[in-house]
Amino acid sequence: MSTQQYDVLVLGSGAGGKFMAWHMANEGHRTAVVERRWIGGSCPNVSCLPSKNEIWSAKVVHLARRAKAFGITTGPTAIDMAGVRQRKRQMVDDLVALHEDLYRTNGAELIIRIIQDNLAGGSRSTRARLVPYCVFTDPPLARVGLSEQEARERGIAARVARRPMNAVLSTRTLGETAGFMKVLVEATGDRILGSWASRCSARKPGRSWRRSRPRCWVGSRTPCSGTRSSRTPRWRRD
Repeated sequence: MSTQQYDVLVLGSGAGGKFMAWHMANEGHRTAVVERRWIGGSCPNVSCLPSKNEIWSAKVVHLARRAKAFGITTGPTAIDMAGVRQRKRQMVDDLVALHEDLYRTNGAELIIRIIQDNLAGGSRSTRARLVPYCVFTDPPLARVGLSEQEARERGIAARVARRPMNAVLSTRTLGETAGFMKVLVEATGDRILGSWASRCSARKPGRSWRRSRPRCWVGSRTPCSGTRSSRTPRWRRD
């Protein structure tokens, strides 16, 4: 077997890997990306985007059935699941083709094969990283940091600030006022331990928080600017 020499070898073609590979290739480094299965990572193939695609089809049906509330008259609606699946599959095929084209354009080599974990004998972990996630219910639920139960289990005293989503004015323009926001703050300071958002656009929680949150970050010890005092968040708290 011949040996190929590369300046940069990236394992995995997900969001982090592909953008780094394209950048390094554009900078003149001979770059290869080794991908086990999903070109572009799991997000455009089997995770984020396919699920959002089908969820949006459901949302369109939901809106069509509520059309009268928006001053629109429509006829009967029906769901064609074969059409829903075909729309999703076509999107995935188009995204894979887009990624393949971007690899050709940027000059990074894409290698599809199975690679053993910890190739160089090292051990990598996502433990202790602050990873946000979203559950695609309707409305979606986005969360980052500790929950109230997790804080109790760790013996961390905390306060909870809550705000209904109808206090975010943009939800009224959409007629989607269901949902809430919560922030878990340490009891003896201003450090935010965790936060939640449940609303129509909670899958992008940063957008919700920018519109209606204290100006401080999860895990930060910087005092919140949206406070009545140095200890009490402006939102209703327990």
